[in-house]
Amino acid sequence: MANVKITELAQETNPASDDVLPIVDVDAASGGGETKKVTIADLLENAGDGSAAGAAFGFDADPDTGMYRTGTNALGFTTGGTGRLFIDSSGNVGIGTSSPQVQLHCTNDIRFGNAVTLSRSLSTGLVTFTDATAEPYTQGLAFRNNETNEAYRFQNGDGTTTYMTIRGGGRVGIGTSVPSADLDIFNTGFVNLKVRTSGTNAATLNLTNSTRNYAINSSGGALTFYDATASSERMRIDSSGNLGIGTTDVLGNKVFIDGGNVRIDGAPSTDAVLQIRGDNSTSSSTDAVLSFVSYANNQSGGSNADIRVTNAGSGFGQMAFATRRGGGANTEAMRIDSSGRLLLGSSTALTSPTGSRFQVSGTDFATSSIRQTRYQSDIPGASLILSHARGTEASPTILNNGDEVGKIRWNAHDGTDFECVCAEIKTQIDGTIQENQSPSRLMFSTTASGASLPTERMRITSTGQMRLAGAGITFNGDTATANELDDYEEGTFTPVLLFGSNTTGITYNARAGFYVKIGKVVHAWVYINLSSKGSATGAAAISQFPFTSEDINVSGLVNWPGAQPSRRQNQTSSNLALTMVDNSINCAITDGAGSNVTDATFTNGTILEFALCYRAA
Repeated sequence: MANVKITELAQETNPASDDVLPIVDVDAASGGGETKKVTIADLLENAGDGSAAGAAFGFDADPDTGMYRTGTNALGFTTGGTGRLFIDSSGNVGIGTSSPQVQLHCTNDIRFGNAVTLSRSLSTGLVTFTDATAEPYTQGLAFRNNETNEAYRFQNGDGTTTYMTIRGGGRVGIGTSVPSADLDIFNTGFVNLKVRTSGTNAATLNLTNSTRNYAINSSGGALTFYDATASSERMRIDSSGNLGIGTTDVLGNKVFIDGGNVRIDGAPSTDAVLQIRGDNSTSSSTDAVLSFVSYANNQSGGSNADIRVTNAGSGFGQMAFATRRGGGANTEAMRIDSSGRLLLGSSTALTSPTGSRFQVSGTDFATSSIRQTRYQSDIPGASLILSHARGTEASPTILNNGDEVGKIRWNAHDGTDFECVCAEIKTQIDGTIQENQSPSRLMFSTTASGASLPTERMRITSTGQMRLAGAGITFNGDTATANELDDYEEGTFTPVLLFGSNTTGITYNARAGFYVKIGKVVHAWVYINLSSKGSATGAAAISQFPFTSEDINVSGLVNWPGAQPSRRQNQTSSNLALTMVDNSINCAITDGAGSNVTDATFTNGTILEFALCYRAA
């Protein structure tokens, strides 16, 4: 370069990276005025980071426009001092954002050519394609990504109308933003889904899964439902509106099902309904009839069904069941009337004494009886169960003591109605009910001559005791009142020793009394073991027998004949007798001659044991 002007040097249009440029160091501290050299590669590598306001690689007339380093392995491009385009260390490109989340991340609209603009609203999440040749935001195609519902919506430009929605899971809604099926079409007015073909060709809708193909098509004036996999027609609606299932010829029937079963299932918590309606165009409308015709009757052309179910038109809200008997006409066998009562053998419910829900009527034993039979290789037999609970069916509660559980009644016709109750057997709670414990009593009642209601005659208690009310038990057909067994009782009592009707100072080592009463006859057993005879004096007697003795009213006999003690000890009399005092609860103690024994006969430690039989008053 010696003696050569710079202006005279040849121009280099393609410098290599190892080519050098002269550098003049003007810094006095480092030897100012010294000329150095730098390679093209070093010049570019060691450029400063720069910023949006001052680009590392900019222009003299426009220093805030150019390229600068935004971070490690990241570039930014600025115009007018504002960063516009950014490339991060992962290669993502951001337009309008220095933190791109995807390979191309744009924060504003994108224009395709001169006609279509792709724009997105930050506030609504709306992405819109807009035709720039039309009025802005009145035409176009919009996609909305709603992160909560994971939906894409096809809308007009300003988002006021949604034409179609695609939700998470692939459900498509047309006219609705919340599709409830894979394809949900909604309109407040008429909805039209059309499958079209030209000429007389069949228009077909195919429903196909991985194993089967079903087709619905319009062919030959009929709508047919076809199993294409099995090459078999399943159902047809002909041009007259008749429905055929399993047949291509409905023979003029509104519904013709050829073979197989019919099943109607309700949706969860709804009823399954099969409705058959009679002609209601005139006041003399016909019944709605469900008929069952056997093969033999069908082949013979019989006019009657083997089983016929009608709505019993003359009785509004009723249903009658009729059968053919002996090949004749249909005869009613059962009816459910408008009050929900089931009637067997009669079309008219009896309401006296009450309109029972289940009624059986007949003209002989067979037609008026109810039979239950149990077939099981075990001990139990058929059961009739009567139940009762307080509260409601939804919330039953416990019964109280005395509540009736159930009853059986017999009612006879009195020439007017069946109001009179002849007899009754019922069960009542007999105590306090606990879980799996229900004490009860069984009560038998009959109606006396001249009475209109039954009276309890016998009771079996929860402890197994049988009690009679009123008259007693007779045997061997003997109905005489005097021969009835009208009472039975057994128990204990505490005997008391008396001297002159006093008990002063008397104490006992032990004493006991037991009795059995059958009818009027009382059998008593007494044991007395004195500890101290006390200070009372006078005639000796034993008191507190359980029943007063009968007044026998026999001349010369004031006491019941008595008995000898089976055991006596520590007393001075050589002979003792015990007799029941007439019309009293006392037993007198006498000697063999019938004279009263006094306190002198007894000592401390006297023991008496005896059995006595007498008649109660």
